[in-house]
Amino acid sequence: MHIAWLWIATFVMLPPVSAGVFTVVNTNAAGPGSLRQAITDADASEDDSKLIIFSIPGSGPHKIDVSGNPLPTVTSSVTIDGYTQPGARPNTLQTGNNAIILIQIDGGGPAATTRTGLFLMGDCTIRGLSLTGFARPLSGAAIVIDPGDFPIAIGGNRIEGNFIGVAPDGVSVMGNYYGVRVRNAGGNTVGGGTLRSDEAVDPQTRNVISGNEIGVSMITLSNLVAGNYIGWDPSGLKQGFGNRIGIDMGAGIFNRIGGFAAGAGNLIGNNTVGIQAVNGETRIQGNVIGPRADGGAGFGNQTGIEVSGRGIMVGGLAAEEGNVIAFNRTGIAVLPASFGSTVGNRILSNLMYANVADIDLAGDGFTPNDPGDPDTGPNLLQNFPVVAEVKRSATSTTVVGGLNSKASTSFTLQFFATKRGTNPGQVLLGTETISTDSAGNARFEFSFPIPTAPDEFVTDSATDPDGNTSELFPPNAQGELANISTRGFVGTGEDVLIGGFIRGSGLAARC
Repeated sequence: MHIAWLWIATFVMLPPVSAGVFTVVNTNAAGPGSLRQAITDADASEDDSKLIIFSIPGSGPHKIDVSGNPLPTVTSSVTIDGYTQPGARPNTLQTGNNAIILIQIDGGGPAATTRTGLFLMGDCTIRGLSLTGFARPLSGAAIVIDPGDFPIAIGGNRIEGNFIGVAPDGVSVMGNYYGVRVRNAGGNTVGGGTLRSDEAVDPQTRNVISGNEIGVSMITLSNLVAGNYIGWDPSGLKQGFGNRIGIDMGAGIFNRIGGFAAGAGNLIGNNTVGIQAVNGETRIQGNVIGPRADGGAGFGNQTGIEVSGRGIMVGGLAAEEGNVIAFNRTGIAVLPASFGSTVGNRILSNLMYANVADIDLAGDGFTPNDPGDPDTGPNLLQNFPVVAEVKRSATSTTVVGGLNSKASTSFTLQFFATKRGTNPGQVLLGTETISTDSAGNARFEFSFPIPTAPDEFVTDSATDPDGNTSELFPPNAQGELANISTRGFVGTGEDVLIGGFIRGSGLAARC
């Protein structure tokens, strides 16, 4: 009787077992009840739906140290859900992050032998984990997605609601070399939403990806990075959490960073480079790059977006597709490519302010216009339109100026009003189209139904038919004057006409 009572007590202590559900009950590197064993058992199971849950005794957080005993590769479709640990919960805030993460998988830092935390070859969902310390130079990665197939396999992995590079306390930075590394796999999502949907993104899918050498690296196609905090602490307010590169879109195409649905944009700050985009058809839309989560002056990035490829879309013609790019040293740098050319990169509808430079073609600072615009280089060093006059009323803003560029060519012009000072910001006034004449000249006068204040600077950009967008008309108004002449009656004495002009830094906008 006594023995039977002991057997019953032991049975009650065990977690319930369901088909396809595998439970982690300890932090051991291997053996029964370990995460290693749960992955092994899940991969061996023939169940269609497989779930790894956690039920580790104690309040946590619970660290699973794999520095000397790497986890097995996940070869089937499995959900690993850290939020099943008692006391854990996903984020519910639209701004900030109140997630409680109690399961940490740690790789031991740069000197450890373990290179990878979770290596995914199936269509998996990874959520509710802190992944830290996979920092082996050039190879360490918290999560690797690589089915090993060539040509590229279309997968469906979802990485959501994790702290990647940050401990469960949300304060301690314990970075990885790569946070999430995607190779030879398409159709994956880091964060929330779907690639071809404009549905709102659930805040519980928000990853915090910070303190890594490279936060997210993708060298493949049709992947989505949306709704994450990249380079920030979970609150989106604090300094000291930056990645060297927040998102690296390498040799991939048809990828999207952000989106125009509610919550789809990423909050990207504190990084050396926020987004690095190399190859074409990448869309960067709806992100907040530089400001804090509350919209205030952030700690910015050295470079918000670095483009060194062709056919990349930063923003879009619709206002909601634009990014907010502020408080960075350089907002967008369009740089020479290591191979091929950097051309056809559209930069449209983005709100850019309080950057040292908003758009920098070639990475060499301000690029002056040249007659006829014959030059080559990043985005063909497209000439910018010159604003000559701004007329204001209580209900509208009228902008007068001109563009000199390639002859007999149509250009898309966008106009912005920038507020500087202690409360900076920018608004998109509107988008218009003009065509140059046979000499390459076009004059414009456009009125927009948006009033602006006298201290708001009006700037603009030009985009040619092939998608090459110019720098913005600069605040110091370094426009180039040409063909200046005057006519008047030449009198005598006090009525004599003295003709001439003073050439300073260039043409100034009358505001």
